[in-house]
Amino acid sequence: MDMCEHHPDRPSVVTVTGETDSFGSEYLYFCEPCFQKHSSAVEKYYAIKRHCDRCSSFAILSCFSDPEDHGICSDICDRCRSKINEGYAEELAYYRSRDNEYYDL
Repeated sequence: MDMCEHHPDRPSVVTVTGETDSFGSEYLYFCEPCFQKHSSAVEKYYAIKRHCDRCSSFAILSCFSDPEDHGICSDICDRCRSKINEGYAEELAYYRSRDNEYYDL
């Protein structure tokens, strides 16, 4: 059993995926009180306007894991997220138009 990151005498009840990169993922183990603190800090972090990692606009951001960038998470604005999703939709439509059964979801 894994123990809490901050309280080695308490068992963890929640595992959170931390940093993920080409070397793998780091996991954070929390007891219930520590998880509540962590969740609150994450909510506060994403409620503040900051600069988008893609376009540098100043906005409320959300975390985006880009599969084309090996799943690395970036904090991006809604406009950039929409552009990325539109690009994926166009790519999927292209491959579907080629009558390839593999892409029929």
